[in-house]
Amino acid sequence: MFALTFAPLATIPAIYVWAATLVPFRGLQRSPACRVADSGVTGSAAVDTATGTVPTGRIAQRVFTPADPERPRAAASASPAGRRRARTGAHAPRGVAALRQSVDGRPDQRPQPALAPDPPSAARMSAPASASYLAAHRYDHDRVEIDTRAALSPLPIQRRDIAIVRDVWRYKLLASAQLHELWWPGRSQRAAQKRLTRLFEAGLLERFRPVTRRGSYPWIYQLGPEGHRLLRHAGLIAARQRYERRDVYDYTYVLHDLHLNSWVLAYRRTLQDALTQWDGETAIGPPAPARNSQLRLEDSWSVEGLHAERPRGVVPDAVLEIARPDRDRSRIFLIEYDRTTRVDKNYEKFRRYDAFLTWWWRHTHYAEHGEPPYVLFVCQDETHRDKFLAAADRDLTGRLWHPSADPSEQQHPGRRRTLFACEPDTHAGVLEARRVPAFPPGHPSRRGPLGEARAVRLPGPDTSGAASIDLPVRPPERAVKPGGRQQKFEAA
Repeated sequence: MFALTFAPLATIPAIYVWAATLVPFRGLQRSPACRVADSGVTGSAAVDTATGTVPTGRIAQRVFTPADPERPRAAASASPAGRRRARTGAHAPRGVAALRQSVDGRPDQRPQPALAPDPPSAARMSAPASASYLAAHRYDHDRVEIDTRAALSPLPIQRRDIAIVRDVWRYKLLASAQLHELWWPGRSQRAAQKRLTRLFEAGLLERFRPVTRRGSYPWIYQLGPEGHRLLRHAGLIAARQRYERRDVYDYTYVLHDLHLNSWVLAYRRTLQDALTQWDGETAIGPPAPARNSQLRLEDSWSVEGLHAERPRGVVPDAVLEIARPDRDRSRIFLIEYDRTTRVDKNYEKFRRYDAFLTWWWRHTHYAEHGEPPYVLFVCQDETHRDKFLAAADRDLTGRLWHPSADPSEQQHPGRRRTLFACEPDTHAGVLEARRVPAFPPGHPSRRGPLGEARAVRLPGPDTSGAASIDLPVRPPERAVKPGGRQQKFEAA
């Protein structure tokens, strides 16, 4: 009696996984029944429909869309016409035609609008893609496998374990290869993998990875509940801070953190021991007296031209402290990593940083360094960077004004301290960035070289041997070919 009652229920998750492949619309949302990971399905119940294999752990299954490069061809080849298209390499039906064919098994006979070919990419890569860049971007899919454990395993805690758990907490997510680079330099990956597995089995870390058709992707680690308890007992986080579990069901939601950490590690390899401090996402808020009114500056200087008079907090993705060549002082870089390439989502961010760099940084702990920090926007390519430069040129308008200062002597800290770099450059060891012109549009001194964007050499080994001078950004249609005129940069 019980076997007849419960046997059909075991096949329900597999049916839902099969049904998820039949919905080709991008606008349709996943129903709760299609979320296999949410239902706690493990082991053989979560079948990978793309490969026919049974991955271990929980699978976060999602609805396939026509834009997916790894969409299964089962729906396209459900009919004889679909099988012919699969053999001949023709495009599978899309949109309403694909849904109609997947439901009744017959191809749609109505005339369909011609599909426009994919436009050529307008992205301009300033440096060839390096191995570390390709490793970070080689799999940007969305299905994930969440690893599970039957029970917690006891583990004697070492001092290195506490530091590893703290790094995972500070940087949100770290892949096993990134942890190997940080804590097992010069040793085999096997040694790192064995210890990280022990930390996972003890509940100090949680882990997941994207599902691939071939092979397996390295595990990605995040803080576990026992790790949060360990950091609290060690006094590394506040005693009242509660543990917030981060359930990952879509790999695209974690790409920002993974790519950001990959970029920082690539810069760290170039800087070597010059990188003295690396903090994760940090909230920087204005002091209480400055929230309602602007504080006075020294020697009768005042602040003008800001888009937002009232200061508002900023939250950089990472904070880097880099030692100067003389090792006496260091410089602070607030990192903003952008994957969206949408300029409109950064207008408010530009204006907040403009006010911060123009005046209220003096009332934070960064005043101990004697100079405002740099804000470095990391863009995907040159096209992305040039769009951000054009938008920042309009929004970074704050200035320091003095009654006896000539207009050409006005200072624009936000324009000088905001930099824009390309992600592939840093992975390739090219330490280049750009900053907007020295004066905003409409300024009488914005003429000649002062009216053009400037190239900047980021801190690190100078391999170009060039002098520190301003250089206009070359226009896209007149890009300098490799082996052409040598570029020169000014130091940050």
